[in-house]
Amino acid sequence: MFAHSGANSAILEAMPRDIEVLHVVDFDIGEGIQWSSLIVALSQQHKLMQQHSFGLVSQQLSLKITSIKWKEEISTDSSQWRFEETKKRLQDYANFHGLKLKIEEIELQDLVKEIKMTTKKRSREFLAFNSMWALPHMVRRRSTKKAMEFLNAAKGFLEENSHESTYGAMITYGDGENLQRIIRSCSCFVLFFESYMKHYQALLESMERNFPPRLAVARLAIDSLFVAPYVSSRALHDMWREMKEVELSVWGDFDDHFQPGGFGLKVSSERLMEAKVMMMAKEALVLPSQ
Repeated sequence: MFAHSGANSAILEAMPRDIEVLHVVDFDIGEGIQWSSLIVALSQQHKLMQQHSFGLVSQQLSLKITSIKWKEEISTDSSQWRFEETKKRLQDYANFHGLKLKIEEIELQDLVKEIKMTTKKRSREFLAFNSMWALPHMVRRRSTKKAMEFLNAAKGFLEENSHESTYGAMITYGDGENLQRIIRSCSCFVLFFESYMKHYQALLESMERNFPPRLAVARLAIDSLFVAPYVSSRALHDMWREMKEVELSVWGDFDDHFQPGGFGLKVSSERLMEAKVMMMAKEALVLPSQ
């Protein structure tokens, strides 16, 4: 969840205060759990601006979320049903908090064309390309190839339009499996497999250490739903084969933009402090009562 919180905080810090639309392009909206906290934050931000301006602020910021869909998912009834459920849930939540929200689905190939048309009509729009991939609590995992296609499209848009956009754009990126490090350090499938086993072992040990005994059943359910499907030689072999189809240089080129002088934003000291406070609060909750 820290990846979601960190990405939302980075968006809130980066966007100008006088924009009309915050446009989030989401690689995998899933159940939409990332955006509930952003909805609350934007609603509270508008209320504070009204208070400080004695009610003179009439223009309310609206949120637009564009979810990327893929050709093989278009004809899948379950995928469409899941998106409609997520859309309705987020819209109801936004209405409750008094925030204007629009949610749509679009194929990646049509995304840049639509964004260019939109930015010409509406100049006060801030764009945030959001890619959360393989986070432990995400039920669905889209392929590495799709993740790279999305990131390259986002990077290409920023490179081509950074000088034209008055209100800017950014990329938020969360890699739940530290794939870039694994790719660079593993030259064969055996090393790749061992690296992933260490990764998941550390994850399981962390969950076992931090979950109180009374929540043992809940921990086992989380293990079964979010970890077990990916801890298999077949699943990892499919991922390895998929990774080999993606040029390794692409990862390096993209990673360069998250270094000083690139497009990426580092997590601020305030966000790191928030994370420490969250972790301290969690530890206090799981400590056994004396």
